[in-house]
Amino acid sequence: MSKPEPDDWLDTVLRRAGDTYLDDSGFTDRVLDRLPPRRHPALPRTLVILASTLLAGLVGLVLLPGGSALVGAAAELGALDLRALVMPLGALTLLATLTWSGVMAVRGS
Repeated sequence: MSKPEPDDWLDTVLRRAGDTYLDDSGFTDRVLDRLPPRRHPALPRTLVILASTLLAGLVGLVLLPGGSALVGAAAELGALDLRALVMPLGALTLLATLTWSGVMAVRGS
């Protein structure tokens, strides 16, 4: 972003105003009144994105080294070898984070 020119009148007005409201003769209210109403995502769209995220995460677990570690950790659960649980728990945490991010992205749009 370039620095404003020293004689930039708008920059001067905005700096002097600080945090105070600048009267715009109702311009802001008129613009906000003309905006279309906010759309809420439909449930089917949310379910498709959530299912796609879960499926992609599961495919990633199978194809990436974390998947084999998950199977190995499940087999070694009786021995409670914590080192064998670190990789699968990390993969599951990543999957949960991706899923939550997908849900939040849909809710925010």
